Amino acid sequence: MQFKPCYSAIIVLAVLSLTCPAMADTLHVPVGYPTIQSCIDAAVSGQDECVVAPGTYNEAIDFFGIAINLHSSDGAEKTIIDGTDWPTHKGRTLTFLCQIECAYLPAPRPTELPANALLSFFYDPDGESWGFDPADRGAGVVIFQPDNRGSNVCYNNNVRVLPEFGMTFEHAYTLPPEDSVAMAEAGFDFSKDERMKYFDLHLEFDALLNANSPLHQILGHPLQIQNDMQIECELTSRGINCGDSKPYAAPDINQKRRAAADWRLLCQIDSDQALDIMWGDVGMLYFWIRRSDLLENRFDRTWTILQCS
Repeated sequence: MQFKPCYSAIIVLAVLSLTCPAMADTLHVPVGYPTIQSCIDAAVSGQDECVVAPGTYNEAIDFFGIAINLHSSDGAEKTIIDGTDWPTHKGRTLTFLCQIECAYLPAPRPTELPANALLSFFYDPDGESWGFDPADRGAGVVIFQPDNRGSNVCYNNNVRVLPEFGMTFEHAYTLPPEDSVAMAEAGFDFSKDERMKYFDLHLEFDALLNANSPLHQILGHPLQIQNDMQIECELTSRGINCGDSKPYAAPDINQKRRAAADWRLLCQIDSDQALDIMWGDVGMLYFWIRRSDLLENRFDRTWTILQCS
């Protein structure tokens, strides 16, 4: 599994370095074929050449594992494949953060995640979207592709991405935050002394994790900096502003806390000097999703929270 800045929404068309036989046919788009995909479908693997005229082609393409010499007639800068609208928030183009290739997660792979999917994460760093306001919906976006074949492609200069780094993941233990809905759902009812001891244990545990910082994470319990995020996700995703304490004193708060137990951490992205990202004051960015939505691959229903010290 890798974090890398490549996304299938916008493709700068370039020559694939494949050698064509002398008897190869040259197929043209759009003169001979109306779309790039129809040209690929008609081409003979390892033999034919597809030449694309300048322009923007609003389609997503799939090579289906075949070898095709596909290139632009007038250069990459004049030929763009735009398969999906690049996500925006309040008129701002979101920054592309990373991609998770689920097939490369270490075994035993989490069963909640689709086996061969590609998850692309985006965020609006200029919008000061902390996640406690319902208007923050859409500041963080996760795009789900069920099959990642042909998705590791390039992008053009009109979009924002982080510096390119490959990363691998390993299994680790995580502890639920002391004041979280997860702790309450587990049935823990600490005395004051037990609460302090757990708090101290959590500090020691977090220090061990931070020894490997920056700490980017998939699933598990979050390395929480401020308040509980499960109940915040539940409230704000339902249109309730959590900018003050009033929602937490509502008569139906216990009912909402029970519903909040369905929220799961999907991805945690730490501040990272190598990636030139700083979330607030050395904070973290968290993508959350309901377990019920996760099992149905409804990654369009995630909620994003930023916390910092």
